[in-house]
Amino acid sequence: MKPEHRQWVTDNMLIFTTSRRLTPQESTMLFEIVSDVTNKPTRPTGCGRCVTTAKQNIMFHYDKKGNNN
Repeated sequence: MKPEHRQWVTDNMLIFTTSRRLTPQESTMLFEIVSDVTNKPTRPTGCGRCVTTAKQNIMFHYDKKGNNN
């Protein structure tokens, strides 16, 4: 995970710990980070299941190895 993405996740942790609607900017950034950590291009979507999976993928990589990756 890129340092700027890690910082964005840290600054916006409420997105990952609460259930709420994302702004278009948050959604775009969320899927940009997912594309980076999974190495698969992912377009922003409003699909609830897709957003939940994206959040889980990001948190997995954020927590991986004590936040060093």
